[in-house]
Amino acid sequence: MISGRNIAVLLKIIAMRNRAWNQQVLSAELEIPQSEISNSLKKLRQSRLLVKYNKNDIVVLSACEEFFLHGFRYVFPLNHVGRGRGIVTSYAAPVFRNELLADANKPVWINKFGNDEGIGVEPLYDKLSDAIINNPDNEFYNLLATVDALREPRLRERNLAKEQFKIVLDDYAKKQNNFNTAH
Repeated sequence: MISGRNIAVLLKIIAMRNRAWNQQVLSAELEIPQSEISNSLKKLRQSRLLVKYNKNDIVVLSACEEFFLHGFRYVFPLNHVGRGRGIVTSYAAPVFRNELLADANKPVWINKFGNDEGIGVEPLYDKLSDAIINNPDNEFYNLLATVDALREPRLRERNLAKEQFKIVLDDYAKKQNNFNTAH
């Protein structure tokens, strides 16, 4: 069965676009042990969200789009974990700043180093908020916030997230094509 950590690994690969990566890089930036990165890559291949091509793992964009837009919120529902201070996510994240107004009940990943007060939501894996703080990567953070918005119960937030997710996948495809033709 696919886990939240597996999904975080996939999203990190997508966020890295054509930046070179290996298991050590993913392990360090996601704060996930390398053995678990290896297991995640294996699970993602079994799920057909990644495929091996010329010894490289390639994201299967059509499978990702189908999974994230139509099944993700059922497999990984948005769970609230009380109020607290943390890092804004979902529709309250900067990626949606011009689209929606966040209220006092904005979703946050609870973390003592976060700057925002709100309703805590369970991240995809336990060390996710630490990884975001310790290894800043705006592309990855925006993508995580987008998939959190895909888990929202309200249709408006999900629809905005769907459009944003499609933009990210289109951009990944363009960068991947440029990377493949350049090498």
